Amino acid sequence: MKLGNDTLRLFFLTFCCIGLAASNALCGQLSGNNYMDVTIPDANPYGTWSEVYLSGAPDGSTITSVEYEIRIADVYVSDIELELQSPDGSRKVIWPQGTGSATDGGFDDDAEDDNDIYLNWRVEGSFFDGEDPNGWWYLNAWDLVEGNEGFIDYFKIRVNHYEGGDNWIIFGGVGCFIGTAAHGTPMDLYVKILRE
Repeated sequence: MKLGNDTLRLFFLTFCCIGLAASNALCGQLSGNNYMDVTIPDANPYGTWSEVYLSGAPDGSTITSVEYEIRIADVYVSDIELELQSPDGSRKVIWPQGTGSATDGGFDDDAEDDNDIYLNWRVEGSFFDGEDPNGWWYLNAWDLVEGNEGFIDYFKIRVNHYEGGDNWIIFGGVGCFIGTAAHGTPMDLYVKILRE
């Protein structure tokens, strides 16, 4: 039987309201920071790290996006390589060695200081998807060329996660729809499948 346009429109609005209203309850965000200065050894292949421990996501929660803010100070910028490491051990290079030159060259988010690396709430929208958000997160840093010795000024991280539920399917790769939208974070859309 063919449905009229008014009926179709009403069904669509009802479906969206159900999906979006309930999605907030199944999304969460963990956050933490480390303000301890950590010296990056000059021309050392072993490097160093700054760490943040996150906890509180329910068992079975999975990552939907990761955001980070970092500052590396007093460095010859192109000597540095930076990597974000998850509790599961996945590693993502977020600043490859050779980026910029003696200065940041406009590759970072700080126009005032060219002798630092400042990444202002950059987003990894899908690289860590599906992993457990709880545990130790690491900012790994290397200075791979001899010359000077800088330091990790701070490391801040926010991890958006999906808390599960048998009747839910994740669409997109863009964060939690209602719970974190006000903070300008990426959003994932969670839609409930109504079972008979």
